[in-house]
Amino acid sequence: MAEALHFEEQTLGDVVVLILQGRFDATAALPVKNRIRSLMDEESRYFVVDLGKVSFIDSSGLGALVAALRHVTNSDGDLRLANMTDKIQQVFSLIRLDKVFNVYPDVASAVTSFEE
Repeated sequence: MAEALHFEEQTLGDVVVLILQGRFDATAALPVKNRIRSLMDEESRYFVVDLGKVSFIDSSGLGALVAALRHVTNSDGDLRLANMTDKIQQVFSLIRLDKVFNVYPDVASAVTSFEE
């Protein structure tokens, strides 16, 4: 049985860190997108998505991240990615999404990048 995606949140200053774990597929895409939107309704504008424990990502997961990025940037915020495994990095590189997102090696550098 495939491991469902679990996610938790941490707030570091003005930045909300979403830590994803498991398979980021069609089942998980909508809950992640909806959570980011509800956080934006609560006035959050800066997000880091930690992909270090994501074992698999498909087009639905990628689409959710792209949609979230678009929604956040349209509201004068930003969404950055951190901690990608080599496997996930290959997927992003293959479809050139590594050119769309700001990607950082770890959560700390992604969070501090908002201060620059």
